[in-house]
Amino acid sequence: MKTQYTVSTYLLDRLHELGIEHIFGVPGDYNLAFLDDVIAHENLEWIGNCNELNAAYAADGYARIKGVAALITTFGVGELSAINGIAGSYAENVPVIKITGTPPTTVMENGELVYHTLGDGKFDHFSNMYREITVAQTNLIPEHAAEEIDRVLRTCWNEKRPVHINLPIDVYNKPINKPTEPILNKPILSNNEALDKMLLHAISKINSAKKPVILADFEVDRFHAQEDLHQLVEKTGFPIATLSMGKGIFPEKHPQFIGVYTGDVSFPYLRKRIDESDCIISIGVKLTDTITGGFTQGFTKE
Repeated sequence: MKTQYTVSTYLLDRLHELGIEHIFGVPGDYNLAFLDDVIAHENLEWIGNCNELNAAYAADGYARIKGVAALITTFGVGELSAINGIAGSYAENVPVIKITGTPPTTVMENGELVYHTLGDGKFDHFSNMYREITVAQTNLIPEHAAEEIDRVLRTCWNEKRPVHINLPIDVYNKPINKPTEPILNKPILSNNEALDKMLLHAISKINSAKKPVILADFEVDRFHAQEDLHQLVEKTGFPIATLSMGKGIFPEKHPQFIGVYTGDVSFPYLRKRIDESDCIISIGVKLTDTITGGFTQGFTKE
């Protein structure tokens, strides 16, 4: 029976603190011992998948519903198999915590030629690949594990994009102090001066507009801002449309909802109302090809 508090327990407790109740993944030699702790954790359920790509897509879907997800694979072959799913999560602002079980630190430091590597004694190839599709990365060592876990998880939560954690098999069971404060106790600090200037500019544009309209999309959902959007619509009385990726972020039976905008493919009234607006209040919108009818929107980004 496990009695001491370890790096593994710290990481799993922090995942649960973010609201995670299920962890997806595939077992492998470099994560088997860690998975014993996952299975033993009273607040987490292990969901084994047929392969790592399936696990990545399952985690992506889970994060869209629950707000954040975790995925565990082994080093090299496992993380390469999952990388396409993580890249998709990065592209669509889905917060997935990718945990990789790695060889022992001594093996990596000595450049030993072990399996699941490229046979050149280098162990950072795959981490470098993940660096392109994650917003924070870390290779855990006992001395700084707590700070690094918190830093990476906070970044995932705040930026709503994947992160990457390497957990060596000789680090997961090292003793560590329990957390003494909530992981999300450090709010993001805004530049108040810049916000004030933006607000003055926005108010001026809105007050002088004759046909203002609100156009919202999927990032409203990612950043849990549906209620804020609803209050804005109610207080302003402005009509609102969404794009297809944001379908469902606002009640479509609401009297101010005018439809799902898709450029030239939109219904004539909706297209005219959006394209001819002299003030489009864009919230959480990314004007990609597939949701604008192939970039046929009748307005510029400015």
